[in-house]
Amino acid sequence: MISYATMLIVLRALSAIAFLVALVAVVRPEPRSTLWVLLVLETTVAVNVIAHVLTAATVFHGYAPGLATAVLVNAPFAIYVLRRVWREQWVSPAALWATVPASLVLHGPILVGGLWLAGRLAA
Repeated sequence: MISYATMLIVLRALSAIAFLVALVAVVRPEPRSTLWVLLVLETTVAVNVIAHVLTAATVFHGYAPGLATAVLVNAPFAIYVLRRVWREQWVSPAALWATVPASLVLHGPILVGGLWLAGRLAA
């Protein structure tokens, strides 16, 4: 089991990585793969919103930690970005749809593996 303090460290590290990817996308908008990676991160945020809502409903039967931020901040921003990406065709529809399985891998096995590794390193 991972401690709360370790989980906060992991979340801060993940946030720092996301900001670095965003910075790279702003500074070096080419190649398009940088934009795609940034969109995978945003889609992962959307998946995380769904995970928080489902966890709150099924595990906690009410509020779960992070639910308010997920619903009030992350969900509206993800909806805004992904709708704008679709409408303005920043990437092809196929590339945008490809962010979904990529985000499921990122939010699933990679996140779980990272949390497991952090727990092992902290022990």
